[in-house]
Amino acid sequence: MRDLIAYCGLDCETCEARIATLNDNRTLREKVAKEWSELNGVEITPEMINCVGCRVDGVKTPYCESLCHIRQCALKKDVETCMDCAEIKTCEKAAPIRESDAAKCRIILLNGASSSGKSTIARELKNALEGVDAQIISIDEYLKMSADEPIWEDDVFEIMPRMCADVTNALDDGKTVIIDHVITSVRIYNALLCAAAGYRMKTVLVTCSADVLRERERTRGNRCTGSAENSQKYLYPKEGYDMCVDSGEESFDEIVNAIMGGIV
Repeated sequence: MRDLIAYCGLDCETCEARIATLNDNRTLREKVAKEWSELNGVEITPEMINCVGCRVDGVKTPYCESLCHIRQCALKKDVETCMDCAEIKTCEKAAPIRESDAAKCRIILLNGASSSGKSTIARELKNALEGVDAQIISIDEYLKMSADEPIWEDDVFEIMPRMCADVTNALDDGKTVIIDHVITSVRIYNALLCAAAGYRMKTVLVTCSADVLRERERTRGNRCTGSAENSQKYLYPKEGYDMCVDSGEESFDEIVNAIMGGIV
């Protein structure tokens, strides 16, 4: 989902080299070249500051293109990031990544239709994260749920500033954040991405059959009839998640264990 997360876990989207490239900003290129030269003890010229991202097609800095041993290793092993490699816990190249707080998964996004089982998964995940200061931030906390009135996309977008502020504050406090959401538009999704900028996020699509959704919705009794199926129909994005789980076919223990398997 997040192609701008580098193999090492850094966020290319916030990298000043990428920003300078996209905006053809000479002043910013000079600033980055000066900082990187001082940091690395080598001469880096503004002309070298051309990069659109480690894992996306397009121009890259000379170091990112051919000198970064982490990128070359990940390409050879065909993994999306170092954290997806089976050797991550023993790899000497990845030692700085394992020791870096910024590279650890700090956000777990559970996105799925209403009544798909996200809230239960979130609670079980928090319990499973022993020794981790985890906080669940759920869309249910910001909306008034009723069996008589549907929730519209505009209603959700209206509460996003408050929800995103809570996400940012929790991250700033050093917490791991479990987000329980029903995202149905690109603007809602982008708002969350902005709040999560600079942190590694695991994205999980939570799904189940329409029959299971309808039965759960009926049992809950506090949702407008048909809202579960409608939210599944308009869910955004449709693909590109780190993993997809089916709460109608898999047990919650199985789902939590699968999600935990990708968290460092």
